[in-house]
Amino acid sequence: RKSNANKLGFSKPKISRKEILAMDKGNRQKAILTALSEYLEEMGASSKQKALKGWSCTCTETCDIVYFGPNKERHRSRADVARHFKLKLAPGGTTASAKAAALATSRASKAMERERKTAAEK
Repeated sequence: RKSNANKLGFSKPKISRKEILAMDKGNRQKAILTALSEYLEEMGASSKQKALKGWSCTCTETCDIVYFGPNKERHRSRADVARHFKLKLAPGGTTASAKAAALATSRASKAMERERKTAAEK
């Protein structure tokens, strides 16, 4: 699967999957979190955010990376971590509050439409 990173003006990870898989577990986690920190810096993160204190990650045999925040919240991508920090430039998806607001607006619009149809039928 190809990344949209370059099309959106964001960089690819600084380390390849092959390089990650060749490392021992301790160095692997350090390298992944360092690459994440560099990505967050590109996204405009503060020095406190990009320090990633209390963060960890796992990497499967197929090099699927999952990031865990200090409260053990799970993030499946670098962009998801950027959205966690509410960075404006995070590509893809939206924050949970934005999704909830969009859903509420959609439901309200549908309810108003139903009321209009009911009123028109009378």
